[in-house]
Amino acid sequence: MLLSHEAVADAAVVRRSDARWGEVPLAFVALKPGAAVDAQALLQWCRAQLAGYKVPKEVRFIEAAEFPRSSTGKIQRHEIERQWVTA
Repeated sequence: MLLSHEAVADAAVVRRSDARWGEVPLAFVALKPGAAVDAQALLQWCRAQLAGYKVPKEVRFIEAAEFPRSSTGKIQRHEIERQWVTA
């Protein structure tokens, strides 16, 4: 869903532990060159497109080159969780 936003170049949604819900979605987003959008605007856009439980609880912006990728170019979500997600 995030990839369909006009300002988003790449994105990955991973899980984060949550005391209340067990796990919640957390989004890592890379913007297109020259694009500008803030986390609140992206979350609001997601709320209009998705069921409430699918909306990320947080958006973190990173550079596209920072996404850990496999040899075939796929984003490795487990590496994002290991490197950047804290409980």
